[in-house]
Amino acid sequence: MSKTALTNLRVFDGRGIGKPTMIVIDGDRIGTDAAGAQTIDAAGAILLPGLIDAHIHLTGAADLERLRDHGVTTG
Repeated sequence: MSKTALTNLRVFDGRGIGKPTMIVIDGDRIGTDAAGAQTIDAAGAILLPGLIDAHIHLTGAADLERLRDHGVTTG
């Protein structure tokens, strides 16, 4: 898997949006060690945790894919 460093990224932590920072995605891990990472300027974008939809009606896999495509990680 590749290692990616996102720079100039603001993180929403549930209470507020932080100042621009860097995070590193290394496989299934999020950290701060950018050694050997491909760097991408996030241009001030905001990183959110996965969204939760507490009321869904599923009729098939396409519904799950649609939720995923819109940032919903729990239904």
